Amino acid sequence: MRNGELTPKTLKSSPLISDQRQRLQAIEAQLLALQATSAQTHDQLESALNEHTSLLQAAQAILGANTVDEICLNFISHMNSIVKADSTTLYLIDSDKQIIIRSKFHRRPEASSWQLNETKMTYAELMAGLSGRVINTGQPLLSLNPDDGLEPLETLEKRRQLGSGSLIIIPLVTKAGVIGTVTTHNRRTERVFTPKDVTLLMTLAHQAAAAIQRAQLTEEIKQLATTDSLTGLLSRRECLQLAQRELSRCQRLGRVASTLMFDIDHFEQINDTYGHPVGDAVLKGISEQCLALQRPYDILGRHGGDEFLGFFPEAATPVARQIAERLCETIPHLSFPTDSGTVSVSLSVGIATSTGNDDTLESLIKRADQALYSSKQGGRNRVTIWTEPLAPDRIRLT
Repeated sequence: MRNGELTPKTLKSSPLISDQRQRLQAIEAQLLALQATSAQTHDQLESALNEHTSLLQAAQAILGANTVDEICLNFISHMNSIVKADSTTLYLIDSDKQIIIRSKFHRRPEASSWQLNETKMTYAELMAGLSGRVINTGQPLLSLNPDDGLEPLETLEKRRQLGSGSLIIIPLVTKAGVIGTVTTHNRRTERVFTPKDVTLLMTLAHQAAAAIQRAQLTEEIKQLATTDSLTGLLSRRECLQLAQRELSRCQRLGRVASTLMFDIDHFEQINDTYGHPVGDAVLKGISEQCLALQRPYDILGRHGGDEFLGFFPEAATPVARQIAERLCETIPHLSFPTDSGTVSVSLSVGIATSTGNDDTLESLIKRADQALYSSKQGGRNRVTIWTEPLAPDRIRLT
């Protein structure tokens, strides 16, 4: 220091300058740390936003679906996307009946080369694996790999052979209990699932389970409205509506259609002799046989009492006759137990085929009913085709 002036040497060694430099360095370090923290926070917020966006989109897809199948497929496809899984399998169960009532499978397109495919599984097989544990406890399960000690010995080798790596099993829980499970798979070479993935999927599963239950109740209400509760066939109203729709379509396309009416011979005597429980068993047994013989596009319903209505689109008289004769040949071989031994029954059938656009469903049913009456008069247990000379007025025979 000369004459009170600061020289480079005094600047370098000055305590004031040294403290300032240290303070500046500390501030710079803090700023760098804050910048890193800010970047990390930004990444976390962006990741959380993406997760919430994905969950929102998944929830909208689930709530926007109208049927159980649509809900299930929307649910598991979004599950795959959210946790980047290779594939997901969903099972809906009826624990009381011990059956699987629905199974759905979804694989990400880029995972299409993987060997895991949807497999048909029985309820017993489902309960034997990790899914059984989830169903019994109602709690999710995360398995990091086949050898983490969680997989039962009965299913361990199969999981190894499939090349399955980590998996998550989520229960579908409602107030009524566990209604199903969802299993999300990854290959051994893919990312390992984390507890965070489980939390995300459980959030989505709660919404899916509630939506599935609502859709199931809606389907049940619809079934009750359209199905005869005793026989499982279409109700009279639903049968007539579907038949009318098909008749209009056939007439529009210039195609024929046949109507079939049949009832059980001496049914009132069966009720009087053996009681209504036996009569109900006869109605159920015949209906089951009808459903077994029914083609996918045929319409069959209970018209009332022991009388049944069938409508066969695009079926000419020979086809309708063949169907009716098969019924008449099959039904007498059924045996129904009573307190007095077994009882068998037979059918009387009438058939009417549309002849043009002037035919109405009401007129076809009337003609088939007239042909049915002719079968009764002719000795029962037979098929009659409607022809013009058949009398329109008749007295019902039983």
